[in-house]
Amino acid sequence: MKAAANQGLFVDEEKAAFDEANTSLIEMGITQHSLSVGELSKLSNKVEATTEQIRKGINHKYQGLKWRKIALIIVWIFVLLMVVALWTKYKRLKFIRDERKKKHDDE
Repeated sequence: MKAAANQGLFVDEEKAAFDEANTSLIEMGITQHSLSVGELSKLSNKVEATTEQIRKGINHKYQGLKWRKIALIIVWIFVLLMVVALWTKYKRLKFIRDERKKKHDDE
């Protein structure tokens, strides 16, 4: 989670779920003294489900980040191509204008 947060992902929901799973894990330590297998199993399943939910949520956010980066690269390529195309058009028009001006000055 720290790595995801360091990369700019918003992981507050996952952090809250992690705290909930951690609380259940601590509760399991207390419950084991009661020797209630059913209660331990219930808490264990809750911890596993919560951690799986956290993992899926962070993976989903990483995939979203990946696609945003890919889209940004595509946009920058498009911008670069447009700059090259407009610069070429500008040079071509400038050349035509200079040719006309040169031709007009020769007359």
